[in-house]
Amino acid sequence: MKKGLLSISGLLLGFALAQGGLVIQANGDQETDANGVTTMNQGGTVIDNVNGITIKGSYIKVKDGAFLNATNATIITAQSQSIAASKIDWNFASDRMALSGPLNVSTSEVKSLSSANAVAYPKAGIIVSPGSVSASSPIIKANSAVIDGKNHEAFLSGKYLFQEKGKTKLEGSMLWIKFDGSGKATNTKTGNSIPEAVKARYLGLLEKNR
Repeated sequence: MKKGLLSISGLLLGFALAQGGLVIQANGDQETDANGVTTMNQGGTVIDNVNGITIKGSYIKVKDGAFLNATNATIITAQSQSIAASKIDWNFASDRMALSGPLNVSTSEVKSLSSANAVAYPKAGIIVSPGSVSASSPIIKANSAVIDGKNHEAFLSGKYLFQEKGKTKLEGSMLWIKFDGSGKATNTKTGNSIPEAVKARYLGLLEKNR
């Protein structure tokens, strides 16, 4: 055993350890160093019960209150957003999670949204994709997008296409969509008809995360 490391045997598979506000469950051995950094080389699950977030990955390194890194990860947020990514880097203090793709995102608003990379704010329920995105339901193709799970909204920027089943196809350069709790679009606004505060908020998130 390396000095300063606590190794927990794979015989304890299924045993969950609490680290501050997190519950950590390894698939095999896990090591915790003197600085409180836990590494799960065989992967595992980390649950943030306070914020309702669950993360599973084939490899996880985490320090409560500081960061979480994972590969081949799946994230479930309190808004029931499901995000699959090849790599995630989550800074707890800023609630900023860098996502490396290929990504697959499903929320109550949008199903099977794919993107090369994105940034998520899991506690806030926001997913920002500054690159090309597409989704199967509703049909979405856009240069960039923001999905807001708490407010049940989506914002498409750049050249876009949006169409719900049986509805008129919308195309243009900027679209704001309001959904109900079941994921049905109840309101859409384009271009200059989008409220300035709404436009500024989502354009600011896109610019910040490019």
